[in-house]
Amino acid sequence: METMLIGKKYYERVTQPIITTESWEQYLKLIYDSIDNDYSLRFTTYSGGYEHHVSGKCYLMSR
Repeated sequence: METMLIGKKYYERVTQPIITTESWEQYLKLIYDSIDNDYSLRFTTYSGGYEHHVSGKCYLMSR
């Protein structure tokens, strides 16, 4: 399963994450579902114009 929640790549510098409250709620739902159903997630981060892929289990310290 692969889902892109934000949908855009950002190539300019920003001082804070570009995410809406609705997108954050989608992230939380996906993370909680992966914890409850024991499956890994794949995240793609963008830094300096490069994509970085990270796969694995996600844990929330506040849960």
